[in-house]
Amino acid sequence: MSDTILLLGDRDGKQKELLGRAGYNALHQDPKVPLGRFIISAMVDAIVLDERGRKDALDLCEVLRKDPTSKRLPLIFISAETNPPPQLIAKGYDRFEVLGPEFSIAELMSKIATQIRLRKMSGLNPATNPMLSEVNSALKDLNQRFAREIEEARQIQQGLLPAELPKEAGYEFAAHYSPLEEVGGDWYWVAKQKSGKILGQISDVTGHGISAAFIGCMQKLALAAVNEEDPGKQLTAINRLMTPQMPPGRFVTVASLLYDPTNGELLFSRAGHPPGLQLNRATGEITQAKGGSLPIGFMDDTEYSSEQVQLGVNDIFVLYTDGITEAQNRSWEMYGLDRFCAALKRTEASASAEEIKIALLADFEGFIEGRRLKDDVTLLVMKRCG
Repeated sequence: MSDTILLLGDRDGKQKELLGRAGYNALHQDPKVPLGRFIISAMVDAIVLDERGRKDALDLCEVLRKDPTSKRLPLIFISAETNPPPQLIAKGYDRFEVLGPEFSIAELMSKIATQIRLRKMSGLNPATNPMLSEVNSALKDLNQRFAREIEEARQIQQGLLPAELPKEAGYEFAAHYSPLEEVGGDWYWVAKQKSGKILGQISDVTGHGISAAFIGCMQKLALAAVNEEDPGKQLTAINRLMTPQMPPGRFVTVASLLYDPTNGELLFSRAGHPPGLQLNRATGEITQAKGGSLPIGFMDDTEYSSEQVQLGVNDIFVLYTDGITEAQNRSWEMYGLDRFCAALKRTEASASAEEIKIALLADFEGFIEGRRLKDDVTLLVMKRCG
């Protein structure tokens, strides 16, 4: 049964259309039915409140967080301004996420999927049974079996990652992968091609756990089956292979690069993923590589294009998943792209790719102050050395 999403403020119906296409049961409120009663009757699993289509959005947000019929439901608030209203952040609402007006549908669906999963996990209660000893014994057996299967799944997923990263005199790579659970939906790959060029790829499957990891396996198989070096053509082919096989409500964001160590030229494309970041050491500026289109799994005829990036000596190119930029500290502040870029700018030109990776993660971990993450975290750092 599909999860039901209530859309409040969806002016043109596009959110309903896209969420429906992704497998959700997306609804608008029936104006004849009071909101609380509608939430109960429609068996709503999450709410998306768009301030751009509701003048009363801020007041309605507070009502939804106080009303017993909706206070425990995930609520994604879409702000009309780039900087969310500070009073929202200060509230510290439970199961609450904020998106800016320039959000992508991929970001929205990722937040919906994550919050619904966290709510379902927190709602599990042990059953009450008179024969408690028998129940405990059965649960112990099930837990041991589940633990074994999870460990096997973790080992399989680790086997999909590169055993070692390519490294030569002209370039370096460093990678970090930290799943939210034992197995996760993030994945990365770096390998030298027959042409001598270097392929790098990073991806993020909606959701977490075994099902997300399984889709990550599908992507690895699709990548192996595609005979394309150009990142845009590569993603186009992968999308055609994977989309017909994707379960409803699932999709994958991907960023792919192809680096030529002979001249520092890099081709880049992405499928709904955060942009690639280039640090130009000569100017100290960071630019974003944005070429690409929709996430993998939406439409099998999507065409992806490549963007050309020229790396100078000591330039850095970074790929990451949004588990980094969307993480929050104990004051509910989001780490964000600006902090991430500032940390990257502070690194030394002489630092290796591994040292830069360590510095970026140290800044990130210092910011979140030990707060539990809500998403997998993956980082891929590339440096042109000469």
